[in-house]
Amino acid sequence: MRFFSLFHQALFCACAVVSALFAGAVLSYDLYAPFGVVIVVAVTAMGFMAPTLGCALALLALPLGGNRPGTTQAVVSTLTGASLFLGLALGGLRSKGQSLFSISKDELRNPLIFLGLLYCFFSVASLVSIPVNHLVDDLRNLSSRESLEALSFSVYSLVLASEHTLIYSVLSTYYTALAFLLGLCIYRLCRRDTNRLPWLFVGAVFLGLFGSLVVGVLDYYGFIDLGWFRGLDPIVNPGGKQFRLQSLFGHSGWYAEYLTLAIPSCLVILGMRYPFWVRATAIIIALAVGEFVLILTYQRGGWLSYPLTLVAVWAAIYVVRLLERNERDIGRALRRSFVKVLLSLPLTVVVSLLLVFAIQGKGSVEEAMSPYVSRFKDIQRTGDRTDFFKAGFLIGSLHPVLGGGADSFAWQFEKEVESSHGAFPGRFVLPLHGSAHNVYAQTFSGKGLCGLLALVAIPLFLFAAAPRVLKDSSRPIAEKLVVLFGACYGCAFLIYGNVQEIFYVQVLQFLFFAVVGIVAAVAYQPSDLSNRRLLLSPWWCVVFLALHIAWEFGAPGHTRSFYGETRRFGCFPSEASGNGVTYRWCGERALIERNISPGTHTLELMFEAGPIPQTLSVSTDGEPPVLVTLASGERHSVSIPIPQAFHQEGKVLVRVDATTSFVPKLLWSATEDTRRIAFKVYE
Repeated sequence: MRFFSLFHQALFCACAVVSALFAGAVLSYDLYAPFGVVIVVAVTAMGFMAPTLGCALALLALPLGGNRPGTTQAVVSTLTGASLFLGLALGGLRSKGQSLFSISKDELRNPLIFLGLLYCFFSVASLVSIPVNHLVDDLRNLSSRESLEALSFSVYSLVLASEHTLIYSVLSTYYTALAFLLGLCIYRLCRRDTNRLPWLFVGAVFLGLFGSLVVGVLDYYGFIDLGWFRGLDPIVNPGGKQFRLQSLFGHSGWYAEYLTLAIPSCLVILGMRYPFWVRATAIIIALAVGEFVLILTYQRGGWLSYPLTLVAVWAAIYVVRLLERNERDIGRALRRSFVKVLLSLPLTVVVSLLLVFAIQGKGSVEEAMSPYVSRFKDIQRTGDRTDFFKAGFLIGSLHPVLGGGADSFAWQFEKEVESSHGAFPGRFVLPLHGSAHNVYAQTFSGKGLCGLLALVAIPLFLFAAAPRVLKDSSRPIAEKLVVLFGACYGCAFLIYGNVQEIFYVQVLQFLFFAVVGIVAAVAYQPSDLSNRRLLLSPWWCVVFLALHIAWEFGAPGHTRSFYGETRRFGCFPSEASGNGVTYRWCGERALIERNISPGTHTLELMFEAGPIPQTLSVSTDGEPPVLVTLASGERHSVSIPIPQAFHQEGKVLVRVDATTSFVPKLLWSATEDTRRIAFKVYE
């Protein structure tokens, strides 16, 4: 137990430092004026003074942060979570209760809490696979100490790192730790009153979901416009017209994930003190509206997963009804409800389709349903999802124990598949490879078999808790409803995980660990793992870490080889000038790749300085550097020699080091560009 306690303390300290840096960066230079400072101060104060209310409001507001990594929504969501965590941590130090800095033996014996911490351990351990020298190269282009404002933007740029960078793997580990620690706080709050507080948090999830359904429909049919809050995804909604409903999320697929995972929270309605037919009717309406909105998202994964989630929710409804009638045999209750569940499922879907037909105002059912039928046929074409799964499995096979780095699928795909020097060159063509589009392939490629097993075990334990609690006649209905909610959520996670990477959108990871905390407080007692000490032995972690290190640095030694590789870094995506010429902005240090023809002895590169004069050092491997001094805004062509060794490869790597860099927003307040850049290189 001491091993895991020490790891928890280290995890807390690291998370606290990063959260404080992020919040401090916003306070020192308001990056989201005028709301950034307000978010930090208000949310931290609420976490400190009213933790229960703060956690409930955070769960209510989850849809507001539903966007991909590196977007404003995602960053503000992380800022809110970091501020809440800081407030909760400070409140724990002040109160007589247990501080978030420590974790008790009883908490470690709770299976869900233990598995959550174990998953965090494997996430941290996976970072062993990322070479420190390459991380330093990337971090040096972000860091600056020239002023407090520059330092603030360095921290901000770090949080904006995309999933295609090595830095994102480190950042992803922070996200996981933050979500786990917030879930642990919710667990401790729920333990104070297991009959009332769990349902407060489940109710907050439901209100957040229902609010997103309402504003999503209003926006889809033009009654309101959410364009000022989030843009339309150009792939699923091209041309600025919303064809697939997105609600508050940045993509219809991410909203469909949230909807499917959060819809079991409608079981909170069963805990109300109304006649059963009133509660059942309210749940039917909630399920039908959810299905209606899901249809409008045009998401195949949601269409496949939602009915199976409905089965779990409907089964929970009928089980609760029988429990209220003093039924003791849960197995018998489920068998008696089987036919009702089968009848209720198509009823929900039919009601939703009728809503679509009525609102669309088409002349016939066939005309109204035609686009949905066409999209439904796409379910048969699963080649792209299969390729994502295969790619994730093959990449994971290179680092089978602890993976190649937390959530590293995107940059590993570029390294191992898109690069001609990778392990699987050209095996797959997947342009949208920000994630593996499968939670199992994503986790295996980034955190190995250990991380995958720890993650899958969590929803399985959510599900396994239900029969035991339901059979316990001493448990109140409210607690039984909580474990039913957890079981339904676990089913939804395991099902939807086959077609999407759930944690790609950070608010869904917050939701995941919040559910873990809620259910853990009700479903499991401190002694539930006391007779299974082998599972708790830290020696397993030591053995797995040793195996991983031996594999990565011994034989076959993929990480050892990665240390010696040269890789492109330091430049941002291509941009076009007014006359159509393309260029890239680069940081102070960059490695640029250029194609060369056989027999070419020199390479011409065109550089342009920013508003600050500087000197560039341009070189290729084995050749002395060429120094170029540029005045402000000056453009200059440089000719550099090409070593004979590069002719066989047909490509050359050019190292460019600048003497200084700048952040556009610090020079011109009118721009929102917070990148640290040094020079342009024309393509």
